[in-house]
Order: sequence, then structure tokens, then C-alpha cells
Amino acid sequence: MKKYIIDVLACPLCLSSSLKPAIYTQSENEIIEGILKCSHCGEEYPIKEKIPRMIPSDSLESNDFAIEKKDIIKKHQQVRNANITYHDIAADTYDEDEAESVHQNKFNQDRIEKIIKDLSQRDGNDNSFFLDIGCGTGNILKFGEKYFQHAVGIDVSINMLKLANKRGMEVIQADSLFLPFKPNTFDAVSIFSVLHHIYDYSSIFVQIGRVLKKGGFLYSDWDLQKTPEMEDKFSLRLCCFIFSALKKLKLHRNISDTEISKIEQVDFRKDHPEIKELYNLAEYHEKSEKRGLDPSLIQTKLFKAGFRNVSIKGHWQGKSFKELKLDLLQRLEFKLKSKLSKNIIDRFMENLMIIAQK
Repeated sequence: MKKYIIDVLACPLCLSSSLKPAIYTQSENEIIEGILKCSHCGEEYPIKEKIPRMIPSDSLESNDFAIEKKDIIKKHQQVRNANITYHDIAADTYDEDEAESVHQNKFNQDRIEKIIKDLSQRDGNDNSFFLDIGCGTGNILKFGEKYFQHAVGIDVSINMLKLANKRGMEVIQADSLFLPFKPNTFDAVSIFSVLHHIYDYSSIFVQIGRVLKKGGFLYSDWDLQKTPEMEDKFSLRLCCFIFSALKKLKLHRNISDTEISKIEQVDFRKDHPEIKELYNLAEYHEKSEKRGLDPSLIQTKLFKAGFRNVSIKGHWQGKSFKELKLDLLQRLEFKLKSKLSKNIIDRFMENLMIIAQK
């Protein structure tokens, strides 16, 4: 851990209380082994192999929020612990997993980099600090490092963080519901393909709002969108049946025209069927709950958490509707759906991208 990080860290239980380091092993500007102790509650957080371990214990007896929201916290911890176990097991092959590889292709890497660069150049942004929540092995964090003076990533999986750390990235093991940072620290916060892994993401928005500077930006992306309810149920079922049949007959090609990464892909879940239940719980809003997130509900929760200028857009593997190369059958499908509902085409895109300002 770089020593300057201590200045922005706070006890995840006390939220604004500073931490005092006890350093055991260090290099010139980095703490390799040591302890961070809260000046208020006395809680200690170890630093091992350059990575601070700042996930609070499951008891959380000294935290008022945890006591008040006991039932939510209990379910959050259950889903979080499933994510820890699953991603610790999957870490070594995570970047090559077929479900993740689309993030790594040139089109999407260029797209993501452009978004991070744009956020760093927004009015009122002094480019000091960037935070990536659920940073994994560093796919988004590397762009934060490029365009901000300081970039920090957090994740619950220590094995994912070790890989990011080996790539020279500044990372902390932390829980998104208990962000270990002082208020008003970051100019931009990204949370990429993470919201669907979290039981109560409205509480995460409150935490992000706390650590963002006024005028700072939240960037969220690549969470599956909940398919909107259709007014004409019979026509919807007929439509779904027709296109399901066409797909089976291979007359309807895959909607994704995105260039697939040349990295050799693996299917981790197929190779490890024993962790299917764990995976389903980790992918909470995709597998355990009805598929995907509702953009109108997200917008309401963001406004309630103190955000403004909320922009939510749909995309399919990084591409907007206009960028997709669709055959006639696919265009007919979208035409049918858009006529069956008052919702715009964006509501039928697979994934959500959100940019909101505090």
C-alpha cells in the first residue's frame, strides 16, 4: 500500500475516523506488512502483501447502521460471502472466462477508456482521486490510473486483488457497503458489472455519494437490465415463441456483432459444476432474483441518495441500438416489442450504463 493512501482512508465502521499505521515491513514509499488501527473504536485492519484487509467482521456490533438495518446487512453478507468464495476460486481464469471476455475486446476497451477519460475532463473535476468498486483484476482501474493522479480499487476477493496488485495497481480488500474512505474524497467512482452482485444496491449509492466530492461522478456499467413488462401479454408470448423457434432453427443469428477477444476462452462454471449454487447467489440480481435491474428504480434510488443529472442508457455488449448490425428478423423483433410497449428501444437492450453526478 502506498503511504499517501493513509490520508484518505477511514475506519469502515466509524466512516470518518482516521487510521494510525503500525508498519512492520516497508519499502521507500510503500507499506508491505503492518496494521491500521482506528483512532476512535480501536478496530485493527492488517496489511498483508501490500494489500490492506478492511472488510469488517460479520458481527458489526459497534456500527449504528448495521444495527438499524440488521436484516438487510445479514442478507448482504450472505451474498457478499458467496462472491468472495466464488471469485477467489475463479480468479486465475477470470479474465479468460467466456462470460467476461467481451469486456476485453478492442471495441469495448476503447469505449470504456473514452468514458473514463471524459469523466476526468468534466468541469469542476480536478482529477485527484479515482475509485473503482469491484475492481477485480484491474480492467477499469488501469484507465483510472491513466487519467487521474491517484487511482484505488477495492474488491471483496483477495485472490482477484493479488492479481491486480501484481500489475502494480493500488488495491484494498473492502466491502462496498462499508467503504473505508473519508467523505468527499473522490472525483469519480466506477462500479463496473457489480450492482447485480449486491443484495441492496440502494445502500451502495448512499456510500458512493458519501465518498464522492460535490460535483463528482458515478459511472456504472454492464449490469443486466430487467426486461420491461409488456401491455399485450398474448402478443408478447407469441413473439417470444416465434423468435425462440427461429433461434432453434438457426434462422436467427446472434444479435451480438461485437468482435470477440482472441484470448482463449474458458467456461469456468462448466469445469466446476459443484459451485453452481454459489455462483447463482453471487450473481444475485441475475440468477437468484428475476433477471436484471430496473432502470426506473435505479434512477429513483440515485436521486434519493443525493445524485442529479442521472443518465441511464441501454446497450448490447457495448453497442447502442444504432451501432448494432441487425438482420431483418431482429429488426422485426424490436419493432414488435416497441409497438407492444410504451417503453423506448433502450429498455430492450441487454445491459445498462449509468452516469450520475453528485
